[in-house]
Amino acid sequence: MTCLIIKSGSAEVMGEWKALFGKYAPGLRVAGWNDPDIRPEEVDFALVWEPDPGRLAQMTNLRAIISSGAGVDHITADPSWPRHVPLVRMGTDDATVQMGDYVTWAAFSLLRPTRQWFLHQQRHEWHNDGQSARTSTETCVGVMGLGNLGTHVAQRLVRAGFAVRGWSRSPKDVAGVECFHGDGQRREFLGQTDILVSLLPATGETRGLINRELLSCLRAPAALISVGRGTQVEGSKNRWLMRLARGFRVLAI
Repeated sequence: MTCLIIKSGSAEVMGEWKALFGKYAPGLRVAGWNDPDIRPEEVDFALVWEPDPGRLAQMTNLRAIISSGAGVDHITADPSWPRHVPLVRMGTDDATVQMGDYVTWAAFSLLRPTRQWFLHQQRHEWHNDGQSARTSTETCVGVMGLGNLGTHVAQRLVRAGFAVRGWSRSPKDVAGVECFHGDGQRREFLGQTDILVSLLPATGETRGLINRELLSCLRAPAALISVGRGTQVEGSKNRWLMRLARGFRVLAI
């Protein structure tokens, strides 16, 4: 019998996992991560979040490793994870739409001093700084990472009126988006970008990628919407980033 082992959520959630798989895949043997009756070589599929280092490598007959979330860095952080086994991540249409909503909202928020407006409103104050506002059609948003989420976000920004360019490790073709790829085209991508969106995966190559040198390539005054993994941003709790330059604005989740 095909065997699925699960490490995701508390022990109390295991009953819910079993009930759901029992409904949709009744022929599947479902076991908890620490089930003593399961031998490692019996496992066909592993559905995990932050698996114990070394455990996946012991499952010599694995057919796939499934992350119970959108990221896989919690799996690849284990030096011994079996690289020959397909690695699958979770993704839903709702999550994609929510990311598009958030980044579009953030981009528009960065066109105006929305934080100052909110604070003034709380104090019942009116201020007119006399500055003309930049419009979406005058603003270029650069999306780093053109996977499923990045492509959707880029297309949402195009429909919202922004000029959009995208950068990825390998060549991509996204309607309405000026696409760049590879290290050789990254500086060109950054040079005409006003608002940078980070949607890259967490890998050894992206660790600390967003640093002073990279951000200095953006067209000033620039802004960053950081929605990728925190390891991509160099520095402890982004403190250096906030000191980078007066007027540099950051939105992150």
